[in-house]
Amino acid sequence: DGTLLVAGTSDGQLIQIDLSSKQQRLIYEIPSHTPIHAVRISKGGTQIAFGGEDSFVYLWSNVTRSVIRRLTGPTSRINALEFSHNGKLLAAASFDNSIHVWNMDALDEFATVMKDNFGAYAWDVAFSNDDEYLVVGTNNGKVKKWPVHADQMADEICEHIKRNMTLDEWERYVGNNIEFRNTCVSLLVEPNSK
Repeated sequence: DGTLLVAGTSDGQLIQIDLSSKQQRLIYEIPSHTPIHAVRISKGGTQIAFGGEDSFVYLWSNVTRSVIRRLTGPTSRINALEFSHNGKLLAAASFDNSIHVWNMDALDEFATVMKDNFGAYAWDVAFSNDDEYLVVGTNNGKVKKWPVHADQMADEICEHIKRNMTLDEWERYVGNNIEFRNTCVSLLVEPNSK
């Protein structure tokens, strides 16, 4: 509502600042005291996502006033975090050249991982207004647009290829945590196996 600011510190503290009184309050402290590089508040303000040097993404609940989840997957520093506009997805940009996207309704499931970022690490992420795409800015000055949903990714691939993907291609470009299927349903030829 514009009255509070949340910030991460170089010694792993998550601080809440009242903008009218300028009073600071410690919300949480990462046990390893590693720097926090990214902080994002969910739409509606019920959750705060934060992460940094220790490669974890923490989810803080403003309702329970505690960390409710520590998400894993990235193997290096978290550079940026973003909630989708509808609040259903959370994206994390990491120094390990990856983007991890979690479904907020199924946090026990593996994140979708996007790694082909021009051989550079992801510096920042943003969702398109319709939440259909994730836009990634990299440290080498390039920008990449990723479809968020596997079905959408497959549809866009079909505009550029004239055959179904092989299992190897599926695992490389779509992900091995998404069930393999024919990418272009209009094509009758079955994809090659490995």
